[in-house]
Amino acid sequence: MASLGRHRVQRLCSTSGESSEPADITADYEDQSLTGEVWYRARMVAPTAQPPSGWKPLKFTPQGAQSDSDDEGADRYEASVKLARGKYEVAFQVPNRAGKVEECSSVTLIVSDPGDYDL
Repeated sequence: MASLGRHRVQRLCSTSGESSEPADITADYEDQSLTGEVWYRARMVAPTAQPPSGWKPLKFTPQGAQSDSDDEGADRYEASVKLARGKYEVAFQVPNRAGKVEECSSVTLIVSDPGDYDL
């Protein structure tokens, strides 16, 4: 089974309804010998469960290219999406060594407004 080594979903800001800032979704392969597109889909799980979006490709940014990554010089796949406030499951799928596309991991994304928290 193919696996993604690192993936990150950045918390975003929102005032109400749709977010005012996009979420940055990033991923890369744990095994550098694996290549191919990385796809993602998001599904709101709260406050109201929704069906998942369709699968969408993450954009590939090659090693050394300009990106917002904390991992300078690392290959990465990324997307910037606008979502309504809520809790989401973001799932990923990649081609395995045989070339068959399979779902490989998921993360939880919370879309909120910084003012919602008394930090």
